Amino acid sequence: MITIKNTKGSVSGIYSARSEDFYQVCSAMEFGINADPEFLNLFLNVLEESYSRVGYIHNVNVNIDCRGEGIGKALLKEFLQAKCSHSEVDFLFALTEHPQKEGFELLRFYQSLGFETVFVSHGNVCMANKGKAKEIRAMMLGEPEPGFHR
Repeated sequence: MITIKNTKGSVSGIYSARSEDFYQVCSAMEFGINADPEFLNLFLNVLEESYSRVGYIHNVNVNIDCRGEGIGKALLKEFLQAKCSHSEVDFLFALTEHPQKEGFELLRFYQSLGFETVFVSHGNVCMANKGKAKEIRAMMLGEPEPGFHR
């Protein structure tokens, strides 16, 4: 697990550049992800088969008294630039059931950093960046790739 932190918060995750290391991503996801197992396995299979360089954002944590100051956004940007700049896709699970600061919209926060929804399951929103969400969803559902017309 890679962590970038300061006195106000932290971001942790994994960057896997070889398919042999993809198990690290899977094992890091074993805790805290409450998604349908069949759908989750389908998602992971698509990632493993289609992308050799993958980033997984495991946790974004900002101290309660520092929320709303842009700390989370700055830390996540730093993590993505420093640790995942060579990845083909980065993904995360936004846990919408966790309480947030009043007025804070978790999904909008991740969307502002380029993440889009891949699927929703049991209060978890799987999101991917680098324009890959639709492509991954299409592969998961066995649909033609975007741009392919029947």
